[in-house]
Amino acid sequence: MNEKSKSPESGFDPPSFGLIMLKFNELRYKIKEDALKRALFEMAVSPESFFNLRANFARSLVAMNVACWILGIGDRHTSNVLIDRSNGRLAGVDFGIAFGAGARDQPIPEMVPFRLTPQFVSVMEPMRTAGLMHKCSVYTLACLRSSRKLLKSCLEVFVREPTLDWLEAARYRFQQDENKAAFAWDPQTRINIAIRKLNGANPKVLVAEELRLGQVAQNPEFLAGYLKLLQVSVPNLAEGNLSVEQQVECLLQMATSGSILGIAYAGWFPWF
Repeated sequence: MNEKSKSPESGFDPPSFGLIMLKFNELRYKIKEDALKRALFEMAVSPESFFNLRANFARSLVAMNVACWILGIGDRHTSNVLIDRSNGRLAGVDFGIAFGAGARDQPIPEMVPFRLTPQFVSVMEPMRTAGLMHKCSVYTLACLRSSRKLLKSCLEVFVREPTLDWLEAARYRFQQDENKAAFAWDPQTRINIAIRKLNGANPKVLVAEELRLGQVAQNPEFLAGYLKLLQVSVPNLAEGNLSVEQQVECLLQMATSGSILGIAYAGWFPWF
């Protein structure tokens, strides 16, 4: 983020949203917008083969993205998403940043729910996030929500046996604000957010909550700026009881928002 786009009084100035988009697009258009699509096309032996590869690409991307969102898995930079050249399917690796750690425990928080950057979207031209990608997202999330009781039972294991990263993050906040309750129940709050996702919570509201619980909250000015940007970048919906379609629409808007991608960590390559 350019220092000129930051106001010491309020974190972000409204005019800076345009500057964020300007800088984001400068980087985005340095690479041919259809570079990934062309690579997929070169893997195909015929036009029919390309459409099959593209369908596999979209379905596997959606399945990975929705599952990663439920589990709060972040750090989906370009080296953590692999492609099988024989069939076009994607596979994720390195799941160390999980259960909201990307938004909570990073100095530059991840606000996107999953990776759906311009190159990934361009593969699905002309429908982009509509059509197959939207349909598969709804189907995948509906399947997970219908199995929420089973998934909840699996998630409870992490409450009883929290990871060392969670304990370290909670210990850090304990030292900062001396909130013993936050230290004791940090694993439970992480799992509760995953369960709320399965119950129809608004993705935008959940990201805001995680920002308030994270490292960025140590600087109230920065927190206010991130929350303001989130507010103007994603349309408002109810806080909970959303339909699967409403959740999917919100997720796709957050994942493709240029202003949100524009303040992501540079090493995440949000413009690709």
